[in-house]
Amino acid sequence: MVLTHTDLLRKGVKHSFNFSFDQATLEGNIKLSEGFDDYDYSKPSTWPLITLDFLNGHLNKHSNKPIKYEYTGRQGLPAHVAYEIPIMEKFVAKHASKQISRQAITLHGRFSFNFTSQDILKKEIGMTALEETAYK
Repeated sequence: MVLTHTDLLRKGVKHSFNFSFDQATLEGNIKLSEGFDDYDYSKPSTWPLITLDFLNGHLNKHSNKPIKYEYTGRQGLPAHVAYEIPIMEKFVAKHASKQISRQAITLHGRFSFNFTSQDILKKEIGMTALEETAYK
């Protein structure tokens, strides 16, 4: 793999941007945040790593309820970021077979750090040189 979990961690996982399930909003938030001013959806080496803690923090950010929300996989995920494996495992459990049959684009096409070209969830976050050049 040319881009690995370690490469994604170079900017850390304590992000200053607000997560959004809306693709355009998330990309705008990332570009405006400290440390990601070089973010480019077509350059995977600039993508942030979204952790389960970060995502769960977003779900609870505006909640005044004593209940703590956790990502269950039900919500669709925006592309052009990398996700921790536990997030994608939850996502696959809820969506994979439905999405593959309804969408022309594959899971690999949307989440290349997380899925092989056969739409199989990778055991480790990463992208090969060939996968990275597909974005250029």
